[in-house]
Amino acid sequence: MTTLNNAAKQAVPKPNGPIVECTQLRKLYGDGQAARAALDGVSLTVQPGEFVVILGQSGSGKSTLLGIIGGLERAYEGNVVLFGNNVASLSDKQLARLRGEKIGFVFQAFHLLQHLCVLDNVLAPTLFDTSSADKTDRALAVLDHLGLKDRANDFPSQLSGGQRQRVAIARALLQKPALLLCDEPTGNLDTETGDRTIALFRDLHREGLTLLAVTHEERLAAVATRVIHLKDGKIYTTNSTAPLRGGVAGAEPPPPEYTSTESAYTSSAKGYTSSPADEPALAKPTQVDP
Repeated sequence: MTTLNNAAKQAVPKPNGPIVECTQLRKLYGDGQAARAALDGVSLTVQPGEFVVILGQSGSGKSTLLGIIGGLERAYEGNVVLFGNNVASLSDKQLARLRGEKIGFVFQAFHLLQHLCVLDNVLAPTLFDTSSADKTDRALAVLDHLGLKDRANDFPSQLSGGQRQRVAIARALLQKPALLLCDEPTGNLDTETGDRTIALFRDLHREGLTLLAVTHEERLAAVATRVIHLKDGKIYTTNSTAPLRGGVAGAEPPPPEYTSTESAYTSSAKGYTSSPADEPALAKPTQVDP
């Protein structure tokens, strides 16, 4: 596996403010006495450079929380701020643009289009984008980074579960997101393939990408920088003692080139590196045109 070259270099926001700020989120399903709170007063913040894992069993509300943070669900109580933008104040068009430019999604079920080859599945988010002349080169570079360039012309039915998951990750990375949201990303994978996928997320984080994942698997939490335990729609414990690029107990130590959360992501060989010389500072809030 190679590091991303310039064609696939990701734009990571400088650490000058939270990426995600959620305050007192509440989401109800059902009416009257049958109403059930999927989320009940959840507040959390995600800073640039973090790898946050929300750990909970089925029905804990974790996927609902991820959908709200990702702008896929708008019917809820509370407040969500993404990249300095209050989501409640954004039109559907503005939110879709912010989501498309800043957020990548990785789903448990992969959601690949079976009639498209691997390359076209990765390019799917750009089908209506005529401004990216180099999008094919960028897609091939991302596939190369994930060890799938030689499968670019194959179809999903010809791939293993782990390879399909990597295609889904490549699709999520194509638009150079500042935040990667992952919903049970190892849920449909066997143990060995899941371990490889977890190692990939760890490497992407070390290259500068901010990740927020929801899962019921402790092994994914083992490479996170912060673990939030969610039960019955409420946060009941948070482990925030891990170093920014290491993990909780048992994880590998942070790489030597990393210095602190306030410095630029330093290794120019890493695909997600940004620096003041080649990228302007991200304004807070990020303005979304109407």
